[in-house]
Amino acid sequence: KDEEFCVVEMGMRALGEIEWLSYIAEPETSIITACGKSHIGLLGDENNIFKAKTEILKHTKRYAVLPSIESFKALNFNDIEKVFVGNDGDYYTKEVELNDNCVNFKIRDTKIAINTVYCHNAENALFAYAVGKLYGLTDEAIQNGLKKWHIQEGRGQTENIKGREIINDCYNASYESVVSAIKTLGKYKKKGKKAVAILGDMQELGGATEILHYEIGKLCKMQNIDMLLAIGENADFYLSGYGGGLKFYNFESLVDRIFDMTCKGDVILIKASHSSNFAEILRKMREK
Repeated sequence: KDEEFCVVEMGMRALGEIEWLSYIAEPETSIITACGKSHIGLLGDENNIFKAKTEILKHTKRYAVLPSIESFKALNFNDIEKVFVGNDGDYYTKEVELNDNCVNFKIRDTKIAINTVYCHNAENALFAYAVGKLYGLTDEAIQNGLKKWHIQEGRGQTENIKGREIINDCYNASYESVVSAIKTLGKYKKKGKKAVAILGDMQELGGATEILHYEIGKLCKMQNIDMLLAIGENADFYLSGYGGGLKFYNFESLVDRIFDMTCKGDVILIKASHSSNFAEILRKMREK
């Protein structure tokens, strides 16, 4: 009763789910951060994903904060004030850099730093910035709020194990999030560090499963990732796209070899969908 704001996440895996949730919540402000390939195996195609996500606008009362792309700009909800972020939108990031495990960037002329190695979180911060401005927050207040933000367990925080810098991204994996993670790993490579990717299955991709795992392997090669290690049903597709790499059949065999295959100072990304239980790899590495 004493709170000014309630922030609610609308999850969905099918058409109609977000419309029902937004009917219950009656949001004053709705935010759609992205529209990618997550759950494409359940929804069938990207058009249905777009339809499912934009259902939230049917019961939105006042504001909508949306990605600055044509499909969202073409939406006709005249009774909602729309704010677009990214690219040529109302707010966009510039001068995005990764320095000392911190992402620094500007929104307009406001300098912002967030505690993450993932540059895509600068784009995510745009949505927070836009909502803050709608509700009258100063740039300084938004800066201070974002400074306090810390990434959650398994969502890309770093830790040191036997001199190796581990990017712990075990919690989940969509195609877009793996692309971002590999590009981040590529930034470490450009800084002169050896980059290693340990990847598991991306789930709920349906008929796109083979090609999207292949494309991630191909991206690893394009980003000059030094070593690709894969586990899971789709490991071969990763390795085919990469043109090499190593396939492992269980966590034990991978952990038994990982420290012999890498050196102090190397950066190791660990990422897969939640059902792959890649947190167990981290646990075994810590024990070893």
